[in-house]
Amino acid sequence: MDQVNEVKEKIDIVEYINARVSLKKSGRNFKALCPFHSEKTPSFYVNPDRQIWYCFGACDEGGDVLSFVQKYEGLEFVEALRELAQEAGVRLDQKGLGNEKTRIKDEIYAVNHLASEYYHYLLMGHKVGKQALDYLTKRGIKAKTIKTFKLGYAPDAWEGLFRFLSKKGYRDKLLEEAGLVIRSDKKQGYYDRFRGRVIFPLQDVRGNILGFSGRVLSGDEGANLADAKSYGVAKYINTPETAVYHKRQTLFNIYLTKQAIQRADEVIVCEGEFDVISSFQAGVSNIVAVKGSGLADEQLKLLKRFASKIIFALDSDKAGLDAVRRGVLLADEFGFDVRVAELLEGKDPDELIRNDIVLWKKTVSKPRVYFDFILDQAVRRHGTSSARAKQTIVSELAPFFARTDNVILQDHYVRKLSDLLSLSQNAIQKEFAMVGKHKEEFRKNEKNVAVSKREPRWQLLEEHILSLVFQLKDQAKAIETIEQVLSLEEMPESAVTKILIKLKYRSKQGKVDVSDFISSLGKELIAIADKSYMREMNVDKKISELKRSTYELKLVMLKQKRDKMIKEIRDKELTEQKTMKLNKQISALAKEIQAAISARTR
Repeated sequence: MDQVNEVKEKIDIVEYINARVSLKKSGRNFKALCPFHSEKTPSFYVNPDRQIWYCFGACDEGGDVLSFVQKYEGLEFVEALRELAQEAGVRLDQKGLGNEKTRIKDEIYAVNHLASEYYHYLLMGHKVGKQALDYLTKRGIKAKTIKTFKLGYAPDAWEGLFRFLSKKGYRDKLLEEAGLVIRSDKKQGYYDRFRGRVIFPLQDVRGNILGFSGRVLSGDEGANLADAKSYGVAKYINTPETAVYHKRQTLFNIYLTKQAIQRADEVIVCEGEFDVISSFQAGVSNIVAVKGSGLADEQLKLLKRFASKIIFALDSDKAGLDAVRRGVLLADEFGFDVRVAELLEGKDPDELIRNDIVLWKKTVSKPRVYFDFILDQAVRRHGTSSARAKQTIVSELAPFFARTDNVILQDHYVRKLSDLLSLSQNAIQKEFAMVGKHKEEFRKNEKNVAVSKREPRWQLLEEHILSLVFQLKDQAKAIETIEQVLSLEEMPESAVTKILIKLKYRSKQGKVDVSDFISSLGKELIAIADKSYMREMNVDKKISELKRSTYELKLVMLKQKRDKMIKEIRDKELTEQKTMKLNKQISALAKEIQAAISARTR
């Protein structure tokens, strides 16, 4: 047994996925809402017999436990194999594992780890870091918290880290690819990206250090250095996009806070590193930062793995409030229970926590329903005195209220708006209805696009037939039922036909173990067979449905054949004899089609 199979043999896919996605038994499968896209009806299935998963929804793809880990964690094949091997207790032989892309990632993780150790040592164990340590202390950050978050200090020197890592044997090019150093334009050489800054390591959910964020030390906050604003220096700088760091996929500090998020089944989303650190130190640890105010789909997908409720606690300035509005709409699409922690005192969570820890805890323990928050903010911005202000408020609120299908909720807020703005309920409902209509048109357009990309009718019928055959107890009888209508040799030359022919000969040898039969197929055929094997068939009389579907397939084939002949007569200059011959064949096909229609409905 090779290493890949050894790892897969020791991992039960149902147990593994159920620890990350809540599965429910459904016939021979387990099902759940797909973790890879937003949906309200479960389309994600896991099969214990075949040890596979499949999403029959927007993803329309599946695979084994390794492919699940790759997609779920965003890993390369080798990275996923290592992850599973560790869980399974299998020691991998590293020879032959990986490719150039994986090797570079591993090297970046390693050099980032060493850089983190370097920064942390300078902050906690060297005199060069004293000013930065004093700065953190004045901000109320304790030594234990500094160690927990592995905070560091990048000295105000051009080549400190570069020289340190070069002495350790790391290549200049790798350090540049990791985003740690920048190539100099003026001379041949490199200089450190982070200089004179407090350093925050950015980790992924597994604890790998992806990159860093660095905050400048400004004079007005206790450090005896140049004020950042005076010299136009960016307050924060981050590692650029690299092979391992992607801003849209990163949350500070999901690695340290994920367990608390999972226990609470809710996550507080803020903007900055100090917001997370101060809250964590204050005992509210189910919190992450988005590194700026923009929240991306990838970050929401990551959070959905740990919590069903999201609480926005973004800065109380205009940018923060705008970010809440965008984030609410996006999080609602992903099915989160969305709330907002309104920061009445203090610009951001960190400032509020430093001023009043009790108020912070109270604020996040009783967050507001986002409808109320959005409504109040709109009224504060625009007032309610003019007709234009009222129109603007209703227009701003419409996208939020039109999203819900809860009639009682809509009625409540229509009444509330009516009283608040002195407008008729009918006028407000009309505005909401217009937005709702646009939403339905958008969904309709999406659906039409999906239909246009769908497989041909005959292919869908074939897959449906194969699913029925696999789910019947007697495969020999199933094949016999098909061939009462259509011989397998007459069916389209396709992967499904090949599978059915192989199954026909296997069934002649006795009762078929379908899972074992699928394993005996080639790789291309296994993928098709697995999808059909897992498809849920809500049909009471499967034999009758099999017969009806086969007649349907026969009809499609006959009509295609007839249409081809008609096109030939229309488009080509044929002899009279050839035309008469084709017309006779078309008449015969018409009779066959009529007979198939009659048989199908019996």
